[in-house]
Amino acid sequence: MCINRETAGERGVGKMKRWLAALLCVLLLPCGGCAFSPDAVDALLEAPRLSERQTEIYNALTGAEGRNLTLKYPKEGDNRSAFLLHDLDGAEGDEALAFYQSQAADAYVHIFVVDTDEENEWHGVANIAVEGNEIDKVVFANLFGSGSVTLVGAQGENKSQRSLSAYQYLDGNISMIYTAGYTAFSVTDIDADGLDELFLFRLSDEQDSLFLTVVQEENGKLTETDELEIGSASLSLLQMRSGQMPDGRQALYVDYVQGAGSYYTELYYWEDGRLIGSDLRRQTARTFRQGCRDIAENGVCLIPRQQAMTAYPAISDDAPYWVFWQQFDPAERRLSTVTVSYLDLAAGYALLFTEEEAARLTFRTVVDTGETVCTEAATGGEVFRLQTFRRSERDEMPYDYAVIGSAGQYLYAAQVVNRCSSDLATDVGRLSERFYSYN
Repeated sequence: MCINRETAGERGVGKMKRWLAALLCVLLLPCGGCAFSPDAVDALLEAPRLSERQTEIYNALTGAEGRNLTLKYPKEGDNRSAFLLHDLDGAEGDEALAFYQSQAADAYVHIFVVDTDEENEWHGVANIAVEGNEIDKVVFANLFGSGSVTLVGAQGENKSQRSLSAYQYLDGNISMIYTAGYTAFSVTDIDADGLDELFLFRLSDEQDSLFLTVVQEENGKLTETDELEIGSASLSLLQMRSGQMPDGRQALYVDYVQGAGSYYTELYYWEDGRLIGSDLRRQTARTFRQGCRDIAENGVCLIPRQQAMTAYPAISDDAPYWVFWQQFDPAERRLSTVTVSYLDLAAGYALLFTEEEAARLTFRTVVDTGETVCTEAATGGEVFRLQTFRRSERDEMPYDYAVIGSAGQYLYAAQVVNRCSSDLATDVGRLSERFYSYN
């Protein structure tokens, strides 16, 4: 006999955690699946804990600026901490940046630079205000060849007003060397000269058009060297990725949102000393929220395109579809298919196939069980079934299901049936090789 000793209060807390986890899943669905648990909710509700080094930096900050301050955390990008370590001046060793806001009338965020002395003790050396009271994103860029420029995207009380500022730290001083309004920005060495370029999306002065501006080093200064008009100001960005093209050249891949449920991709690359756009809007138009990805993990980003499966008359919200992953050839200025996938964005995975296999296979979902069934389109013969389980449910998994992939707290399992043509038959090992996780 099992006795449940959970109190009413504990049940209430557990129920609240489950409700919060469910709410977070709904809010994050566009990101491709929910991977939150009640334990994850606990972590989100707790204040961030400082490491030993961060504590030393924090003590240097409060020793110079007092304790009546609030640490500010960047909201986007890879650098999400209020304390960032980086080699800013190109000399030996890292400096630290601390982002904070004081309680004084000046509500701007400040960047506090902390360095070590001869005894390896942290102490404040410089301070500068950012034009904004919230930090969107922080990126370190090699724009000059020595040291790193700190790019800070910030917003003021008017959330629609964003400013990007570039800061340089030299000889114990920090200074702003460039600033501009922006909607999004990215950094990559697009012309292969060993220095990064800054790509800045921003609105026209009339606020009716979107432009992409290239900012580079020229004669020791950051200079706007090229600009393309992208389209209407109503465009928004789903994501930006730096990646290679098949010929090895670097490109900036941008996925755009144009109206409700309408997406397309463009890529931009350097040719003959200027920025070139691919003009792929019509060829990459789609209705599902999936951007470019390096599926083959070889540095080349692939662009998705939808296609209806055999046995389904057209693409719709309730019908499965194939995703054809294409690469752009700049010499031919055309797209070619590299691989095809069955994509389940909600569950966070894809299975990769050849074009020939995609022409002969189709998928359907069993409503009662949630299983995804792959069948041979011509005969209706079942090839395999897929189902998603939580890791905690592994012991409850049916005996004829085998795990082919995992991500976070989820296991993806398959039941191989093979009531199909022999050349379409598969096994667990081959399904594992086809599996691609989005989580």
